[in-house]
Amino acid sequence: HEIVLNGGIGELGEAAGHLNRVDGAMIGRAAYQDPYMLAAADRLFFADDRPAPDRHEIVGAMLPYIERQRAAGVPLLRITRHMSGLFNGLPGARSWRRYLAENACRKGAGPEVVRQAAGLVSSPHARSA
Repeated sequence: HEIVLNGGIGELGEAAGHLNRVDGAMIGRAAYQDPYMLAAADRLFFADDRPAPDRHEIVGAMLPYIERQRAAGVPLLRITRHMSGLFNGLPGARSWRRYLAENACRKGAGPEVVRQAAGLVSSPHARSA
């Protein structure tokens, strides 16, 4: 029999600790509120030594997917609601969430909305003048 914990796990380290006693551990609400926490999952669980992408790289990687989904008739809001917590804890995160909330629901909204929202959050590669 397989035993998988479902819920109440708030971080990857906690999930890793449980995996000593159970077959699986699901992270739900915590990952929804802070999806970037999953960027470290491959390193922790699969010894993947590649650096995790930064949040802006993740947004860039999502744009082709968003274009395909929009072409298939999927409203942008259905996608962005799962991305709204991506920048949690960073300067500009509130502006990111607000811009998505106000604009992703508009008729015809597409990847440009996500691109513009990401521009409201400073990139870790940006240099101060």
